Amino acid sequence: MYNFLLRKGSTIAFVVGFLISVAILVLNIQGADGISSDDFETLYGVQNFSTSAAIGVALTVAALIFMVIAGAYGLLVNPKSAIKFIIGFGILAILGLILYYGISDSNTVAVRNIMEEENISGSISKFINASIMGTLVLAGIAVVVMILGELKGLIN
Repeated sequence: MYNFLLRKGSTIAFVVGFLISVAILVLNIQGADGISSDDFETLYGVQNFSTSAAIGVALTVAALIFMVIAGAYGLLVNPKSAIKFIIGFGILAILGLILYYGISDSNTVAVRNIMEEENISGSISKFINASIMGTLVLAGIAVVVMILGELKGLIN
């Protein structure tokens, strides 16, 4: 099973992700017929968006569970790689702490109004902002690493 996933796992993940993305897109387009983008009360009742959000949350939870299982399996199979894993996890933890404590509480009036309406505390808002910034930072790092990997492949 491991060898199969090693060979075909990326393809399977891409196809499943593509199919889920298409399903979410179709659900949201079908559910928003005749609704203007500024009609928030009507948009709030659109259940397809709730379904899309639930799918996203379920996939995130599944990814986290599989990440922990794969990490534990990798540590058991190759204990020497534990140092790299711990260093990587530590770097992510430090990045998260820097982003959480480095983000100021200054929000726009619209964000403050939404926070009051939805009863979101300042710490949750900081966590959301840090998560978004962390995603952008990690995406930027991933793009740079991909470009450097391609350049290395061209040179070799």
